[in-house]
Amino acid sequence: MQGESAFAYIALYSVLVCRKHGCAIYGLDEHLKRHHHMSAAERRALLAAYKDCNVLPPAEVTQPMPCSAPIDELGPAQDAFLCSSSSGGGGGSAACGFISTSRAKMQQHVNQQHHTKLTRWSSPTATLYRDHAAQLWRPVKVQTFFRKRRYICYFIVQEEEQEEQQQGEEQGEQQGREQGGQHESERQGGYQQRLALLSSTLGALKREDSKAIDRMAAEASAKDRTGWFKRTQ
Repeated sequence: MQGESAFAYIALYSVLVCRKHGCAIYGLDEHLKRHHHMSAAERRALLAAYKDCNVLPPAEVTQPMPCSAPIDELGPAQDAFLCSSSSGGGGGSAACGFISTSRAKMQQHVNQQHHTKLTRWSSPTATLYRDHAAQLWRPVKVQTFFRKRRYICYFIVQEEEQEEQQQGEEQGEQQGREQGGQHESERQGGYQQRLALLSSTLGALKREDSKAIDRMAAEASAKDRTGWFKRTQ
């Protein structure tokens, strides 16, 4: 993948992402020289294409909100561990928030920062070890904008099940709105049908009443011998 299609500028975070390597880059020219083996003319064309983009230094890039949808340009999310301990000793302390893709580093973090000695040999059985570990950290999916060690900063993203659930909820809400509109239309149509039926029934009753009155008048006129009924018509 070469050319502009190999890169994506994400304005929300002011980063330029290399799709091939799945990470944000700072210093496009150097990245092209070292990793894409482009000619000088090709590099100049790409530099010109992105020269007006506001690309922030790694230390100034803001992170997405926790549990946001994964950023496709960064590639598949990685398995990682999130520390479940608090950052202080008090009951109101904030969550630690330390993230690592290495179980060994997470274990080292818990031992050193939270003074919780946890090793495979400190628990009598593997089951107790797993149960204890589950209280100290939990598995998460993460991404990072940058891959250089000093700039790595993991952020938690939704897992596939969460994405599918969210999409299902959004689709359900949309279907609910559509069905609600359809039901309302059906109700309106039902009202109109009932009104038309009532109007038709009333019209028929009026016609029957009119015929009955005419018959009664004819019978009364036929039986009248004084001529009074005809004079009242």
